[in-house]
Amino acid sequence: MEPTGDRRPVCNELNLTANGHDDNLLVETEARIRGMTVDCTTIDFRCCRLDDEAMELLCQALVNNKSITTLDLRSNQIGETGAQHLARGLHESTIHKLLLGHNRLGDKGLKHLAGFLASSITLEVLDLSDNDIGEIGMRLLPSLSYKGHCAALDLTGNHIGVAGI
Repeated sequence: MEPTGDRRPVCNELNLTANGHDDNLLVETEARIRGMTVDCTTIDFRCCRLDDEAMELLCQALVNNKSITTLDLRSNQIGETGAQHLARGLHESTIHKLLLGHNRLGDKGLKHLAGFLASSITLEVLDLSDNDIGEIGMRLLPSLSYKGHCAALDLTGNHIGVAGI
């Protein structure tokens, strides 16, 4: 941890990759994120089998945490309801990199995230690969490109089709 003058120390990364979905672990992690006495910039929950219910708990911790700039939730089981929780949890965040590849968002999940995505002025990298997003979901994304702040958008492995481009 690095001291930052008058501010709290910085913990660069909390990596819980492949720890599985254990309710006790998740409850403890949520409490620790909420009560962090350091500014953590990266949280990595790849391959933890997080589902919609787990996202509700995690996002309660994210609501007031303004130090997180990278949130990696790739390869979980986040669906439509989890996306709704995530949108609420990130509403006033300063996220620069949001990695949601290999989940179950679909068009409806993307619709829940659309408000956050369109209003975020800090988001630079967005990974939505392999999320079963189709032409309907693609219609929600143009607002990102007009703002000019999202420099990288990964839509690999979705069902966009020619009409969605």
